[in-house]
Order: sequence, then C-alpha cells, then structure tokens
Amino acid sequence: VAAFTNLAGALRPGGRLAMLEITRPQREPLSTFYSLWFDRLVPVLGAVAGDQDAYSYLPESVRSFPHPEALAAMIERAGFAEIRWLLLAGGIIAIHSATRSP
Repeated sequence: VAAFTNLAGALRPGGRLAMLEITRPQREPLSTFYSLWFDRLVPVLGAVAGDQDAYSYLPESVRSFPHPEALAAMIERAGFAEIRWLLLAGGIIAIHSATRSP
C-alpha cells in the first residue's frame, strides 16, 4: 500500500494511474498450461540462455504478486477512486486504472 500512497502523492487530484501487470490465469486449461510454461519451462530456458536467476525470479515474483482484486483493494486503500481492471490474454495480463481522489 505504501507504494500506491507514494504514487498518489505524485499525482495531482484527478490524476490517472495506469498499470500493466502479469498475473496468473484462473481458468482451466490455460491455468495449467501457464503454470507448466511459466513456472517450469521459463527457468529452464533462462538457464540455457545463461541467466537462470533472472528467469527464475520472474515466475516467483508473479506468483507472490496480489491477484487483480487484491491489488485493486490496495490501490483503494491508498486513496484512489474509480478503480477498474481489465484481464487480457486469458487472464495472463491485467491492466488497472484509477483516479487520485481530491
């Protein structure tokens, strides 16, 4: 919440926040495929490419990131209004938008 509070402080009242995030799809069969690809194959491909740490960090980071609903609640607690999100690519991508409250 602190990061969103800082963002709110950087925006003028009525200013817009927009965020693009990678998230975890919730519907089958995409969620199973995504888990196999992102959690298992991406780190292996990273090792082959010579940077296993970076490609292991990414799936861990996405796994620990809040789901879109929880992220929206955090944004609201930081003083934003008109919070919306849109899931794209079968739920792999989330775009959040909000307006800084006056």
